[in-house]
Amino acid sequence: MSGRTTLLLLFLLAAGACTDASLYSIAGGGANLPDRAALEGLFCAPAPTGRHFPTRILFVVQGGAGVEPEVRAQVVRAIDAALKRYTSPSIRYGLVAYNAFAFSQLPGGFGEPTEMATALARYTSFSQDGPLSLANALQLAESLTSGAMLGQCPGTRARTRYSIVLLAFEPDPTSSCGALPPDDPCVDSASCAECLAVRQAGRIRALEEKYGAGQITIQPVYVPLAGPDEGARRQAAAIAEAGGTRERVADLAGLETALLGLNLAGLERPVRLRTVVAFNRQARARAGQLLPDSDGDGLADQDEPGAGTDPDSPDTDGDGLLDGVEMLVGLDPLSPDAIKGCTPGVDEDRDGLTSCEERLLGTEDCMGDTDGDGVPDLVEALSGSNPLEHEQSLDTDRDGFPNLDELRWHTDPLSNDPELAGSRAYTYQLEELAPPPAGSAEAAVDPCPGRPRYRVRFGNIGLVETRETLEREAGANDLYLYAVFAAEGASGQSALARFRAEPVVFLAPSTRRPPEPTIALFEEDLETRP
Repeated sequence: MSGRTTLLLLFLLAAGACTDASLYSIAGGGANLPDRAALEGLFCAPAPTGRHFPTRILFVVQGGAGVEPEVRAQVVRAIDAALKRYTSPSIRYGLVAYNAFAFSQLPGGFGEPTEMATALARYTSFSQDGPLSLANALQLAESLTSGAMLGQCPGTRARTRYSIVLLAFEPDPTSSCGALPPDDPCVDSASCAECLAVRQAGRIRALEEKYGAGQITIQPVYVPLAGPDEGARRQAAAIAEAGGTRERVADLAGLETALLGLNLAGLERPVRLRTVVAFNRQARARAGQLLPDSDGDGLADQDEPGAGTDPDSPDTDGDGLLDGVEMLVGLDPLSPDAIKGCTPGVDEDRDGLTSCEERLLGTEDCMGDTDGDGVPDLVEALSGSNPLEHEQSLDTDRDGFPNLDELRWHTDPLSNDPELAGSRAYTYQLEELAPPPAGSAEAAVDPCPGRPRYRVRFGNIGLVETRETLEREAGANDLYLYAVFAAEGASGQSALARFRAEPVVFLAPSTRRPPEPTIALFEEDLETRP
């Protein structure tokens, strides 16, 4: 028995002993027939950090003529130590210095650690004088944060954490409230400056919902230089509450320790399994039938002669576009097309569609599931549904099955095919497993340390007898398997997929390779796709 098989069996045995495992299944496991496939394995939830969960950290620091050089030097040392802790390439940094007004110390708002070194040097020479204004500082933080969001892919933005760290040394006076109109609610508040700052913090937090961001937090750190001031501490506490954090107070000598103690990177919500999807690249479901598509271009073999396309090639005219995609959008698959604004053959998000194909379809080339319905763009495009519209509430063929279910079952969302749905619908079983006991043999080889893990079974996956092509043997079927994960409470556009392409061969009437009733999946063979 191989080491990988032993590992899988250990986890499956552990699952049987779990009392808190949740089970979700659809229509059982499917029959063990030669023209069907079943796959089972362990899928680990991705950790909510790293390149798939970027972070933007913005330090907003009081400065100016009233802040002594030794204080500024200590601030620089503390921030520099924090930068060394967060060294992931997925993290970008920003720095705002404020007094009466606020100024970004980095062109463009956010940059690499090397750019932050230059920005910190600028901070040490920041000499503006005047009454403090936390509201102005937070207003600039809002502008920089929203600008960074607008420059991101929607899927990336939905997984990004924006951490704003506010360093204040003294209370914000009320002089900044003099220009407010008389009917402004903050005018009659107990502390006008605090009211303005809290209101601005609320606007920053509202960006999370407005732009579909992963998470925004505002962390004030109050550093009393001339003894604690109750007004300053109260302001910091109010901003922390509005910013989704808790107040932090540190003396100057302890500022570095305070910053190192903050959790600023990655989402604070766990990532969990949202759905699973299987797709046979070589099978087209249409009008109650499962038709071979030997070259996987989106056109059934029986349709290629009438279209004049090459059944041995997914791209007859060699322009880098699938024949099926060209016909879907009304182009001629026999005449090369040049698509502006993209590089032929490049698949930025590795979802199976090139950037040029995505431009034609209107989908995002930076995320695998543009409409966030849990079904990848490639699956929707080759199945005849709209990858720009969430399919859950749609039943195009009015057969009583939502399009989303039909896409997951690999039946036809465009025709009334209850018999195909009854006999050939793909089945899924999901079970969340408890982690192995600490110190056990299973824990020593745990592929999902500290992360949720799931036993996943894909069943009744229909196989078709494909023809031999220039690149593929007869009977070849490529099974695409997706386990779609997202952070708790996040939008569908934030999803990541653990992906595996599994080759299976079927030759009628009874040859299937591999012949095992269930094919084992292993975590180390899976990859993560946006």
